[in-house]
Amino acid sequence: MKWIPIGILACVSAHALTLSLDPPAMESGRGSVVAVSGQSRYCAPIISHVQAALTGTTLNLSAAFEENPAADCLPGPIPFSVDYSLPPLDAGAYTVLMRILPACAYSPTPCPFAAPIPDTGRLYAQDPAALHFHLDPNRADAGRDFRLKLTGSEFQCGSSFDSLGVEVKGRRISLRYRHHPHPEALCPGGSGFGPAFDMAGLEAGTYQVFAAPRDSCSDARCASELGPNSLAGALVVDAFYPRPLSVSPRKVRYGFPFELDLGGTGFACDDSLSEKRAEVKDGAIHLHYTLTRMPQKPARCMVDTVFVGYAAFSLPALSAGSFPVFLEPGNCGYASSLCAPDLATRAVDTVVSFETLGLHPENGRAIHGGHRPSESARRALPWRGGAVDFSGRALDAPVEPR
Repeated sequence: MKWIPIGILACVSAHALTLSLDPPAMESGRGSVVAVSGQSRYCAPIISHVQAALTGTTLNLSAAFEENPAADCLPGPIPFSVDYSLPPLDAGAYTVLMRILPACAYSPTPCPFAAPIPDTGRLYAQDPAALHFHLDPNRADAGRDFRLKLTGSEFQCGSSFDSLGVEVKGRRISLRYRHHPHPEALCPGGSGFGPAFDMAGLEAGTYQVFAAPRDSCSDARCASELGPNSLAGALVVDAFYPRPLSVSPRKVRYGFPFELDLGGTGFACDDSLSEKRAEVKDGAIHLHYTLTRMPQKPARCMVDTVFVGYAAFSLPALSAGSFPVFLEPGNCGYASSLCAPDLATRAVDTVVSFETLGLHPENGRAIHGGHRPSESARRALPWRGGAVDFSGRALDAPVEPR
């Protein structure tokens, strides 16, 4: 078997024609997915044995093609695409070699097949610190709309943008825009200027994002002209973005009802909690709610990349002790930290309820109400203090006067 560099293939066994690699560049140090596409004389081929292996600076890809007996295709080449999961790569240029084999090549008695005409393809892994463009934010929750900003040194405070567009193809995102620089604008300085794009919710995975200015390429040519210099970095879309949640207060007085705030950056700026209800059972606090989105996105959604939100729950009086807090979401229409699949088994925080005690200056007995002996009595008399744990057990220890 011979390795076949990506390019023009004239392989009798695989019947593959011109192949292309998408995306042509990726952020180094992070695993990603690349797609090899082209045309084949196979009718809707069944593709199996998809493998990727790295040897030095050579990326070896392979796949087996088999006729699909259930397909009915018109005569002529049929488009196909194969996705390859790649390991994290060091920064640099990689030669990509691909071999397309007939399925019989993996049978107990392999069949002979013809060698194709070789050609060469390249995949570039770019150091994030060396990228010309950058993304803000560079991660998002799956299934949730968000706003993605493209920044770069060529964008100034006077820059304006129009003709914005987003193309998502496989694991590649192309951000299209037309830039109108205004160098005459007087600015106080700063950075982080650039166009912002409204992004529809994406499936979980890692996407390579490219800047595709419309003033330097037409729509038809933009995709073919994307390269390492237009890479803006990787966008990581998580099925569950584990942002922290906590409650406040964590310590409450025994026997008194109170308000418990659930807060933290686990909230998105347009999250809204309704039908809130707190329940105390089996020695734990369970917070019930329904998660919805606000009808209109608040203004803070346009500027904040990290939002700290909170929701208040009314709690009854607790007995003394320690109470783990669990979240019990009801209806969840989209992916969120507030609807993580393991919330029912993972406590987000703990509330401690304690009985406020004072110490009598003469007999050392604990008294209720948080009373504390006067400074003069505490200094004048030798006395014993009673330390009491949450179960009410006294742990007496002598206390010497000062």
